[in-house]
Amino acid sequence: MEWSGEPSDILTRDKENIGVGTWARWKIIDTLKFYTSLGTEARGQGVLDEVIESAVKNVVSAYTLKEVLRNTNRKLEYTTKELEEAEDIKKVLITMGRDKIVEEIRKMAARALEGRYGIELVDVRIRYINYVEAVIPKIYDRMRSERIRIANKYESEGRREEAEILGSMKKELERIESEGYRTAEEIMGQANAEAVKIYAEAYEKAPEFYSFTKTLETYESTFNKQTHLILTTDGDYFKYLKSFQKQDKSASE
Repeated sequence: MEWSGEPSDILTRDKENIGVGTWARWKIIDTLKFYTSLGTEARGQGVLDEVIESAVKNVVSAYTLKEVLRNTNRKLEYTTKELEEAEDIKKVLITMGRDKIVEEIRKMAARALEGRYGIELVDVRIRYINYVEAVIPKIYDRMRSERIRIANKYESEGRREEAEILGSMKKELERIESEGYRTAEEIMGQANAEAVKIYAEAYEKAPEFYSFTKTLETYESTFNKQTHLILTTDGDYFKYLKSFQKQDKSASE
């Protein structure tokens, strides 16, 4: 026959408040003893309520939640490396496991029934395990806090890497600018030196022509349509203009 118990609120050895639902299979092996001691199946179910629920509370409360949930030390798979590291830090070690705990519950309940009611407990199983309703919001808060901690860690690492990248970029940019400036200055220096050399050679070959062209360049950069000059007639700056005027008068005459 089937027995299905009500959920039992149990505090595990590691202070986790959980609800445990169990079911069992039982049979009557001594009809006379069962009839004289209990009389009906309903009373037999009532006895099982007391015996099995008591065994579940006594046994489960002696172990940690992970012992009740798991059977082996198989490494679990996690969605993030941080959660896996957090689990490794806890150093979970399964010494009994769920199957052995369930068998311990069955044996404890069977001893309590043995020889008293003509009942044999065939099997006991845990149907489900869950946190009690009052604790679930705290569990969610704890999970949320863990995720926030991981997110903050990622954000902090991102900021650090960003600062390192920006720092490297700035240093590299300064190095490139410095090298570019040095190269430009070297080229400018070489160009100026070459220009001075060319000017010097030109001056040596035709000093009058060189002076003439340089003066024309000066006129070009100095004069425009809005320019008004007040110069003495004997100034060097005005000499080519004066000679141009003399030639112009001679030609007209």
